[in-house]
Amino acid sequence: MLRIDTAVALLVALVTLCGYLPLAPYLGLFPRILLPAALLFGYFFRRRGYRLPNWLVTVCGLLFFLFYALQVSRTNLVGPAADLLILFLALRLFGEQSGRHYLQIYVLAVFCLSASSLFSLDSMFLVYLLVMLPALAVSLVLLSFVAVDPDAALSRSAMGKVLRTAILIPVGAVPLALVFFVILPRTQYAMWNFLNQQEGAVVGFSDRVQPGSASSQSEVKTLVFRAETGRLPDDRLYWRGIVLNRFTGTAWERTAPAGNGLPVGGTDRPVTVVFYPEPTKSRYLITLDQPLQLSGIRSDRTGDAVYLQSYGRAVRTRYEVTALPGARLEERAGARMESYLQLPPGYSPAIRRLARETAAGARSGREVIDRFERFYRSNGFRYATSGLPTDAHPLDTFLFKRRQGNCEFFASSLAVLLRSAGVPARLVGGYQGGDYNELGGFYAVTEDRAHVWVEADPDGEGWVTIDPSRWAVNADERVSRPGPGLYARIRQAADAVEYYWTRTVIAYDLEKQIEMVRSAGRRWSGVRLRVPDMQNMAMVVVSLLAAAGAFALRGRRRLSREERLLRLLYVRLRREGRLPADHAGMGLFRLAERLGDPVVHRFAERYGAAVYHDRPLSSDEYKGLRQLIRQIGNGASGDAGRNVRSRPDDA
Repeated sequence: MLRIDTAVALLVALVTLCGYLPLAPYLGLFPRILLPAALLFGYFFRRRGYRLPNWLVTVCGLLFFLFYALQVSRTNLVGPAADLLILFLALRLFGEQSGRHYLQIYVLAVFCLSASSLFSLDSMFLVYLLVMLPALAVSLVLLSFVAVDPDAALSRSAMGKVLRTAILIPVGAVPLALVFFVILPRTQYAMWNFLNQQEGAVVGFSDRVQPGSASSQSEVKTLVFRAETGRLPDDRLYWRGIVLNRFTGTAWERTAPAGNGLPVGGTDRPVTVVFYPEPTKSRYLITLDQPLQLSGIRSDRTGDAVYLQSYGRAVRTRYEVTALPGARLEERAGARMESYLQLPPGYSPAIRRLARETAAGARSGREVIDRFERFYRSNGFRYATSGLPTDAHPLDTFLFKRRQGNCEFFASSLAVLLRSAGVPARLVGGYQGGDYNELGGFYAVTEDRAHVWVEADPDGEGWVTIDPSRWAVNADERVSRPGPGLYARIRQAADAVEYYWTRTVIAYDLEKQIEMVRSAGRRWSGVRLRVPDMQNMAMVVVSLLAAAGAFALRGRRRLSREERLLRLLYVRLRREGRLPADHAGMGLFRLAERLGDPVVHRFAERYGAAVYHDRPLSSDEYKGLRQLIRQIGNGASGDAGRNVRSRPDDA
């Protein structure tokens, strides 16, 4: 036997955890600790009756509300609200417990799970939701038992029946929820996005590159975006984000470019890539280098093939890019190429002298680039993320002394050399490479893939991509990565699940709905039904109806032997004309008392001694009860029954 209040307490803990765990990473320290403490308190002291009085719970709740209300601001609304929800939930767990209090806990837990979607709506949200809904349904059913008898207990078989019945409630709601998900209008932007303005971090590149600002570069493997496409060669995996065209002497910055540039040439065919970026405050949209067009999200294209949104993406979204890898970016009318030769007055005479000496006698800009490449390769430059120059002239130190640095040093130094030699140059920031997921067919690009390279226009024919980091003597070590082991494969499988969740649920928007309707319309307009087709369709419909009927008949619950015996008793009494019209609301003992039949009395006593004490009937008991049913209506039994019907009903 299982006490129902124990089962309810376990389900309350499960529902509470489903509301707490998705919010836990975003909570303050105090609420993050208080709720687990409340659960432990309830586990150890529930049976001893140790609870905080309701007046104390109310006072603490008011104090918490006042404290967190003072922290609310236009840019900090979701965080205090989430902390407050968890604190209210913890206080309710510390307080007295009854059916009404359990309902309050359930409502708060549902609010907590909903609040977690403002921080992150990944696939784990669905897991928590699918666990919470059945737990809530079962809890509500069991609470109806507790309301009648707080000490009630059920056998395992009875508890199993209750669980199966209760779970049908959320299971039955799933098809309806799926239909609403498909047909309800959806927007490209989150309705409650304005509440969570702090969501997302700025991606790995920024609008400013300053070599020498730090002596080391940390590698963070936080996911930045997924890019759905086929496998591409490593030298084509450049993900374009921002172009930095102004050098101040210490840093590269961006100014609004003039003109317009379109990719031309190249040996590759256009490639279509679907991007699923993580939430970020950055306005820059990542594309595959060189982009031809971007669709699926509102954006503006600048003259240097950079795409910007009017605001940062605080929710997950998707967009599609068509690119021409390996192409050059040809400038259109309005470009001011002299701005790409600008250097601060008097900047680094040593670098200017190196540029003049290296480029002397070169017959084209291409030859100048080739000479600089030989300079880097022949002088043993190494790629490194630590021990970086941080003095007053970091590029001079990199070129003439240490000769080791990260991509910022390689790209910045080459761009300065090219400008000093009269070749227009600028920096491009973004990402390079990525881990290809065979299960999902996409590249996963993380923060540690952030990269800076150079674009140069050597002979006025268009901007070409140059990555001087590949000229380092250890460039292969930086680009190549070991094959995935077992743990990496497991992570790839988990990432594929997350990718399909984002693609199917998060990125499902109004555009997809419209396209789905159009596609269905095109397919239906091309259908021409002939007589044989209609006959086949009718046969299919009839077969489906027959299968559904057979399944419904098979799904009907088979009566137990005890239930069949009770039904047989009612049939016998109805045949004798002695079954009261209101028998459905009577128990067996009440029916026997109403009839005044000794045979029915004996049946009720023997039947109740077994079935009403959670014990199945033995074979001998079953045979004896059937014999009693056959005796109804014979001899004294029938006379007693007729005498009962002649008396007024006093029940």
